[in-house]
Amino acid sequence: MNHLDIDPAALPHIRSLYDHRPPPGPTALDAPPRTAAALARLASRWESSRHSSDTARVAQLEDLERFVVAAHDIDSGLSAGLGDAR
Repeated sequence: MNHLDIDPAALPHIRSLYDHRPPPGPTALDAPPRTAAALARLASRWESSRHSSDTARVAQLEDLERFVVAAHDIDSGLSAGLGDAR
């Protein structure tokens, strides 16, 4: 695969992974290559997104639980009212 095979729609995402920075001068042996740095950045973005998604899911479940409890309380109240009316 070469630069001609890359989908143009993917280029902005690829550039954002590399932060539009050219590679530094000659890399030291202990410095990770740009690809490794880009993969590490992508992994941290994915982890952040996953954590946000988990937090949102927990909040939705808590809202649903509050709704179910409120609906049950209303239903119990209505049932008690109907039982008293009989």
